[in-house]
Amino acid sequence: MKLKILCDFDGTIAIDDISMLVLEKFADRDWRQYEDLVDNGIINIEECLTLQFNLVKTSKKTIIEYVHDKIQIRDGFTKFVEFCSLKKLELIIVSAGLDFVIDKVQNDLNIDLPVVVPTSHFNNKLSFTFPNRVSKEAEDFKADEVLKWKKQGHQVLFIGDGGSDYFGAVHSDIVYAVKSKSLENFLQRAGKTNLYSFINFDQIIHELKVKPHF
Repeated sequence: MKLKILCDFDGTIAIDDISMLVLEKFADRDWRQYEDLVDNGIINIEECLTLQFNLVKTSKKTIIEYVHDKIQIRDGFTKFVEFCSLKKLELIIVSAGLDFVIDKVQNDLNIDLPVVVPTSHFNNKLSFTFPNRVSKEAEDFKADEVLKWKKQGHQVLFIGDGGSDYFGAVHSDIVYAVKSKSLENFLQRAGKTNLYSFINFDQIIHELKVKPHF
């Protein structure tokens, strides 16, 4: 059974949540109210992102300039990319973040991973086109990506940190959650099995080497 690895970007590959930094700087009203609606199951992450970023009325260039020196990559990530390539493990970025920020990071790191992410549009406000969902049981596009690979007979390892990763993680076979972040707490309360916490990607490399069932 071939392993597929799906990895979040904001708060996972990037230490900070870059999307939240953008909202803090450029959203013209209180965007945090929508986070509470997601946490309470009133809206999904796609609806949340739409409502939040509709409050952002600035240009892509301005956003890129603002985040340029604020993106810190989690230790071990580039080694993890190399490890996956060496072991012929497909590593896919699955993110509810900003596509053009992820493109910039990939270019800066000289990597070219496949990405599943909303497509951004600028027209007086920032809006998105979300990846099409195929599975009826998928709660959001991250869950849909997990279910797509599982239905093809793959085992899925999911790496994430926050609420937008929850449904993708729930459907995955193995989960690595950033230590002490909300995803780890959510999944512990839900009784998720095969849940591991991590601080850097070197830990995941080590465990993929030593755990034969991976």
